[in-house]
Amino acid sequence: MRQGKRGKPFTWFGVFMIALLVASVATAAAPTITGQALDKIVIERTTKAEIISMFGPPQKTEVIGGEEVMYYQTSKQDPVTKTNLCNVLTITIAKTGKVKNVVFQRYCQVP
Repeated sequence: MRQGKRGKPFTWFGVFMIALLVASVATAAAPTITGQALDKIVIERTTKAEIISMFGPPQKTEVIGGEEVMYYQTSKQDPVTKTNLCNVLTITIAKTGKVKNVVFQRYCQVP
């Protein structure tokens, strides 16, 4: 093992890699939902793979009537009311594998 000038092993690299891994997991758990990304979704053209490339894997999925419903949610605390506010993006994927419906609910309250 390489030693630093003071005789301590180089452990900063390991610490950095762990921090990077934790940051990437946190990012995957809370997608960024922007107007620019929403504008790129075209009903009956955008595919499920394109949605996943834009927002990452959904936090929850359901199959309803043979169609897949993908859910994405972000949340933060309102500094005034101290309640949790969230953005919820719900995308229905038709049996064709393309987007059938998009619903974006901004700043809903979470109990």
